Amino acid sequence: MTAFFDDLRRHISELSKVAENDDAFLHGVAIHESVVISMVHLVTGDREFPDDLREKILGHIAALRVATYPGLPPTPGRNRTRISRCSTLFEALHDDFHELARRRLDTRFGRLSDDPEGILSRRSAWDKEQ
Repeated sequence: MTAFFDDLRRHISELSKVAENDDAFLHGVAIHESVVISMVHLVTGDREFPDDLREKILGHIAALRVATYPGLPPTPGRNRTRISRCSTLFEALHDDFHELARRRLDTRFGRLSDDPEGILSRRSAWDKEQ
């Protein structure tokens, strides 16, 4: 298994230690989550990504992300992240991508792993070769 989500966990833990207050911590987490969410959307949007995991992952993003939107209440994940001092979303995605890796699914560009960044890199390399 890769260290993608483990590295994120450590980074958020460090952010928790240096953030001046809860709002600063949540803002920092939201920025990191935004980058990962964009990456995960690209991965799950692939035609060979399993539909059931796509739905599960997109549900986790909707319910657990820290970012708030005008007119909408905060997600349950925002309060859990504030209390636990770790990204509840990243923890759920970590589990989801471990499940993906356990399935050992081969695609046109290689096996799907627990590393969204690696999946995108392999797909990009495959696209350039075609």
